[in-house]
Amino acid sequence: VDELVADLLRYNGRNKSGNDSSQQVRPTSLSRILSMDRFIPHDDLNTKGLAVFRAVLAEKMTLARRRHYGLHHHPDTYEWEHDGVLLKDFDYLLQHPHEFEQLLRMVGALPPPESSSSSSSGGGGGGSDLVNNIVQEQAWVERN
Repeated sequence: VDELVADLLRYNGRNKSGNDSSQQVRPTSLSRILSMDRFIPHDDLNTKGLAVFRAVLAEKMTLARRRHYGLHHHPDTYEWEHDGVLLKDFDYLLQHPHEFEQLLRMVGALPPPESSSSSSSGGGGGGSDLVNNIVQEQAWVERN
């Protein structure tokens, strides 16, 4: 890991000809490595474990966010973090939008709504935009 981090600090991307460019890291290169991109095409760094490093870092950051937002107290957290899958009654969750929202927030390690009015508006059932979007997508799937 130490060698990979040292190489990350030296990495500056590739120039247009495909050759390695200067040894000094630019903020844009580091932000690309830490970005949401699924894969960073860099043979040297990937050979040294960049893809694995990014996956482990993303998992650790998700766990930290979950704890920061107090979502680790959710009753399904243990099962989610250890098994990576939850089997739930989707019809029940659609009838209980607050529980559904809490489950989605725990799984995604998402912050709480900005204001209490955003979680009680729309949808008629008291669900948030997060739940309302899923309900709309489910209705679209059923129609098509």
